[in-house]
Amino acid sequence: MNLTAGQEKLFSEAQRLTQDFIIKRGTFETFALADLGDETLTPLQTTNEFQSAQDAVGGILATLIPLSQQNSLQSVVISTPMNEGTSAVVFDIDHRTDGRVLVFQPYRKKLFGGWAFGQVESKIVESRLFAP
Repeated sequence: MNLTAGQEKLFSEAQRLTQDFIIKRGTFETFALADLGDETLTPLQTTNEFQSAQDAVGGILATLIPLSQQNSLQSVVISTPMNEGTSAVVFDIDHRTDGRVLVFQPYRKKLFGGWAFGQVESKIVESRLFAP
């Protein structure tokens, strides 16, 4: 997987948090980490008002789009559960200068307790927040 340093920073932190949630709770809710230009990552958590993960991502994007348009947002990663046939995490990483990449990581409950996290796969896609 070829991520830039900026994308890797977002991915590593989101992956750590997501795996912590899964290990402790067995599940996680959609969340985002945003870099607002000060090199620190600001968490964005959805509320219970959203009926699906897709709706939750839409709610997060509604918050992020104005920040992107004002040049306040430098990068973001949105961590979303994907439970259609297999349990997996989708990390949607969008960076102002480095572009957007989707990273998929499957996970499963081990037979005798604990969790196993599979190999990550990535795909470069067009930016949603930083389009020219």
